[in-house]
Amino acid sequence: MSLYALGGGELIGDKLVRYAYLDESGIGDPEREPYVIVAGVIVHADKQLRALEKYLKDMVIEYVPEDKREGFVFHAKELRNGGGVFDRGTYPEEKRLTALEELCSLPKQFELPVVLGFRKRSDVQEGHPEVSAEHILIAAQTAASTACLIQIERLMRSLKEDEVATLVYENNDSAKKLIKETHNFLKKDTAYKVIEEENFPTWKHLIPLKNIAETAFFVEKNESSILQVADAIAFTLNRKFRGESDADRYFKYYEDFLLGRPRLFGPAPSTSVFVEDSPHSKFELLIALVRQFVTPGIEGSLYESSRLFGIVRRNRFSRFYHSLVAFFCKAPH
Repeated sequence: MSLYALGGGELIGDKLVRYAYLDESGIGDPEREPYVIVAGVIVHADKQLRALEKYLKDMVIEYVPEDKREGFVFHAKELRNGGGVFDRGTYPEEKRLTALEELCSLPKQFELPVVLGFRKRSDVQEGHPEVSAEHILIAAQTAASTACLIQIERLMRSLKEDEVATLVYENNDSAKKLIKETHNFLKKDTAYKVIEEENFPTWKHLIPLKNIAETAFFVEKNESSILQVADAIAFTLNRKFRGESDADRYFKYYEDFLLGRPRLFGPAPSTSVFVEDSPHSKFELLIALVRQFVTPGIEGSLYESSRLFGIVRRNRFSRFYHSLVAFFCKAPH
């Protein structure tokens, strides 16, 4: 499937297609943004895609001066803080905040499932002061992306129709390679062996991924307009994780459509469409993935396999996870 199909609503074989549009947030100063977040929406290609694209075009007409509309892309940070077209000194504050609210209301208006993955950077860094902040960020973002991937697979399997999903990310040069490699590996038949050997029942029945079509695509927001919605969701979830005073102003619009609800957000409201807790307490799946990469040719260039698997035997969930981070980041161990 080519990128042309991302806007075409076509079938893949005889299967209906949904697209998951994902963006990241929380990749700035770790003191201010402790959680790395990947989030977005899942859109039915045939029933929702074109209507949502038109809605976003109409929003540009409503909120953006005429001479700035060509190729315009909404950025949640500019809407919330003022910037670009929405300059704090000239553009009405309440109008730009209303635009951000409207973007966050689209999951409710179009009944779009909202997917969320997250990881606290300090948890990844713990025990590995030698691993650079950049590599910790890549590992945390890959973990968050993988959590989204599993949630989407679970949803697709639960649908009555025989459907598949394709993932479309906002382009991110730093983490793109590892996210794609993880995504592609989990689609292989051999991935099930890795999960089964580690005996992780939470994830095992979802591997290999059968309802995820193609590899992960990375595009710019001006190439795929619905990434603007993913940007708004990820940005405002970041504010929710940080406990910002205005977070619920935006969160309330899509709260009921979260596929997985973080436990730190408290219990799901009775109105939730999806009430399952988000399974982020242990990164079982990501831990298991490292076995796939440990081959004689690779491990010899990093560290001895006896040390790695000794860690597995001593503590499956803690020390091995930290070793996984170092391994993925190609840092000395």
